Amino acid sequence: MLSWDVEAVRLDSLPISGSHLLVKLDLQGAEPEALEGMGALWERCAAILLEVSIGAGGTYEPMRETLSRRGFREYSTTNELEADGRVIEADKLWVRA
Repeated sequence: MLSWDVEAVRLDSLPISGSHLLVKLDLQGAEPEALEGMGALWERCAAILLEVSIGAGGTYEPMRETLSRRGFREYSTTNELEADGRVIEADKLWVRA
């Protein structure tokens, strides 16, 4: 199995300009941790596109709760991945209400 050592940085430490940002994260399950590093970016974020896993132990429900508390509403679902006739992953777009 291949592995890499990578440096992690908080999203709010990146020099990102703009006041109506779309944040897209596809981190293979590490999206909750990345959102913890949003800090001041939350104020400028208009929408968030995340890959979520659906089902028991998945990231969808925690992400839905977190984003709802921050004033975002689920807007669309794309790129659904199915296994055994049920959706197990999808890209979800949340927009600030």
